Amino acid sequence: MIHRIGAKGQVVIPQEIRETLRLVQGATLECTTTSDGAIVLQPIAEPRSLTFEQMEKALDEIRPPNPKRATIEQMNEAIGEAIVERWRK
Repeated sequence: MIHRIGAKGQVVIPQEIRETLRLVQGATLECTTTSDGAIVLQPIAEPRSLTFEQMEKALDEIRPPNPKRATIEQMNEAIGEAIVERWRK
């Protein structure tokens, strides 16, 4: 990809790259150069708070498809069985 430097010295990072690196407006980047003249932009991780919707979306990305979900009753039963099993030991 080829981009021009704007009047204020700004370069637009392509949307595909921003999405891949999860860069958002206001993200902090470290700018360095290599000995062969390449420019390196390294995102700096910053602590941030997430909305419920953002957290849910992030979990959906890593959650296995069609996970087997237990009901409250099944969870209570499993807890009860674990307690009984623990006291038997």
